[in-house]
Amino acid sequence: MFPRGLSPSERDAAARQLVAFDNTLAQQLLDELAARLAAGTIRTSALAYLRGLIKRANDGDFVPEGGLRVSESRNRQRQLETARQAAERAFTPPGVIDENDPLVRRLYAIRDKALRRRSD
Repeated sequence: MFPRGLSPSERDAAARQLVAFDNTLAQQLLDELAARLAAGTIRTSALAYLRGLIKRANDGDFVPEGGLRVSESRNRQRQLETARQAAERAFTPPGVIDENDPLVRRLYAIRDKALRRRSD
């Protein structure tokens, strides 16, 4: 996933720069770029900073730091989304649903409470 701060043309340029890398390393480089963008530590352009990361990776000197937090956050978001979808499937009664039925309203309340707990 590309960092949010990149424009579509910057994303295209970044993709071209990363084409020689396997997906895992390319994502680590993008995650490191995203962490630096979020921290506001990049003094040049994002693409210039990415070129520097790529040079370090080619030289064998790249060590992911801030990108690890970006990756962990993305993985947590995926897990939460998977849990939310599973909870939705588990708490949605099959067939036609009568929204005015007290039991249906109670089940929805239980589902909503469980979803709120999982997202906290």
